[in-house]
Amino acid sequence: MPVLSTGYFDESSTRLKSRELMATVMVDGNIRTAPSAGGLAGLAMALSSISVVTNSLTLRSYRAGKRNWVSTVTPIAIGVLFIGLFVSFAKLSSQMESQTAMAGGVLVSQESVKSINKTFASVDNAVAFADSGTPKLFAAVNTLPADFAIASGSVDTSNRGVVVGSDEAKMMQEEGLFKNVGDVLPEFFGAKNVTVVGILNPTGTLADSYHFLSPDVFAELNTAARLQVVAEENGSTKLFYFTQNATPEKLAGKIESTSSAKIGNSTYYPVYIGSNEAEMMKEAKLFKKDGDTIKGFFGNNAIVYTLPKTDTELDTMHFVDASFVVAD
Repeated sequence: MPVLSTGYFDESSTRLKSRELMATVMVDGNIRTAPSAGGLAGLAMALSSISVVTNSLTLRSYRAGKRNWVSTVTPIAIGVLFIGLFVSFAKLSSQMESQTAMAGGVLVSQESVKSINKTFASVDNAVAFADSGTPKLFAAVNTLPADFAIASGSVDTSNRGVVVGSDEAKMMQEEGLFKNVGDVLPEFFGAKNVTVVGILNPTGTLADSYHFLSPDVFAELNTAARLQVVAEENGSTKLFYFTQNATPEKLAGKIESTSSAKIGNSTYYPVYIGSNEAEMMKEAKLFKKDGDTIKGFFGNNAIVYTLPKTDTELDTMHFVDASFVVAD
């Protein structure tokens, strides 16, 4: 559900009180905000109240037989102001809707996003690779919380079932791997006879690209590496890929040693960063170029390097050695 807005004008104290006037939107995995329909309605009601009170106050300066410039100008000024505000809000809302449509974003509540991310952070995660070298993401859960809204089927994976995120399900169906909920995958990344028990609604989060399996079936997978997901307070996630000598094919030769090194009296760990994540970190001025150091990077001192673009989930990950202990 979107986060809607309410607003009201306390006429007794002539103070405008507003609450959230925005809807939360997930675009490219990031939380953005746009005016919601409820927000605009609340704004209209508040501005209407302001107009009534302002016009009533101008009556104090009314004098019979004398032209009252305040009463003449005030309604015009308020009208121009209101029109300007509504045009600005309409433009912003239209821009956000376009961005959301282009990026496949969906309206979700920030609370749901955080809950979904915390689920990932609390369970075992892993990555395996399709024959094409495309990474596939997996999480070990027996059932999913209510924030993972189901489009069809069930969220219960306990009977050798897999629940598939919306984007991943669409891709699997297009590739002919299954047609409907209830179909059986005879060979699923090393696990035998796994039933597709559910498909999730789009969330605009990591969940859209994930496969959710019971811990027992998860243990049967031929995975390439362990993943750790960190859920941040702003609603974003950070993915850490523990290389353990398992470099993705698409990044072959690009990840050199991940062993720690001493610089002065401090230990530093090489961290290879996917292109999308590196770009965001540079914009945030966390580093400028390859070889820069970052102190206290998730509890460690890091030497950072940027990886080439792969147009896959790898572009959002941090690649580290198993000795890199991620602090939440």
